[in-house]
Amino acid sequence: MSTAKEGEKKGTAAAQSIAPTSIVPVPKGQLPANLLDAYKDVIAGSQQDAAAMTRADFSMPFLGVVQSNSPQRDKQHAKFIQGAEEGDIFNTVTNELFKGTVAVIPVRYEMVFNVWRPRDLGGGFLGSFPVQEDAVKAAIGFIMTELNDVKDEAVAREIALRRDKTGWVRDTMNQYVIAQSNDGSWAPALLSLTSTKLTPGRKWNTFIQMRKPSAGRAIVRWNDVWSVVTVQQKNDDGVFYNLKVPEPAGETTVEQWKAAADFFSVLKSGIVKVEYEKAAEEEDTPVDDGKGAKF
Repeated sequence: MSTAKEGEKKGTAAAQSIAPTSIVPVPKGQLPANLLDAYKDVIAGSQQDAAAMTRADFSMPFLGVVQSNSPQRDKQHAKFIQGAEEGDIFNTVTNELFKGTVAVIPVRYEMVFNVWRPRDLGGGFLGSFPVQEDAVKAAIGFIMTELNDVKDEAVAREIALRRDKTGWVRDTMNQYVIAQSNDGSWAPALLSLTSTKLTPGRKWNTFIQMRKPSAGRAIVRWNDVWSVVTVQQKNDDGVFYNLKVPEPAGETTVEQWKAAADFFSVLKSGIVKVEYEKAAEEEDTPVDDGKGAKF
């Protein structure tokens, strides 16, 4: 029968077996080699867990723009962010605020067509489709099921494609980026552009395509850092904040380039899930009235 003192000795021995007896001084932020070696089995287990993750284990942060009626400004709302003001950019996961500008590195672009139930009918995300006609067909099904007075498919199609707040299908431009936090670090995020934000998004794509890489660089989206800035605008719905066409702010460093390339590989793997139902702004900004905004 073991005694308490013997158990204490065994516990001490076990602790000594996994912990280094001394820590070798290293530069700030770098871990000592003997510490990493002592925990190599733990590290391997953590890496195996990471490799086993699926789409359900990841959620892409959105970068949104605070509007006058955004929940981020409502102290009684669960999405309230202390200090949020109109025109601020915010991260939907960390709630970090950027005062009108944020540096980003574009990594990947995709165009999708999302189906949303109009807010006056209860709202809600209903699906995302890579082809517009597939989104329209899905919307028609919902419309003819939920709107009792709509019996004709042609009428349902017209409702689905309306460009005002009664429409169901939204052209959505996804700009996957690495964004710089206020502490200087960089992390993946998504600018999901709809409505009035589509115009600056398209122009941004054009400028990215026109950029010629420096000698020794490949033609990829992530050769440059870009400055994303908000600007106040007006249309028939009132005053709101939109994005200006981003402007280049210098070439990416080697470390930034590698981080962007790694993020691109993760995106291509399909492991990243975009939860549009948690999008920054479902209907907080005025819709595109078809007249276009001036930039």
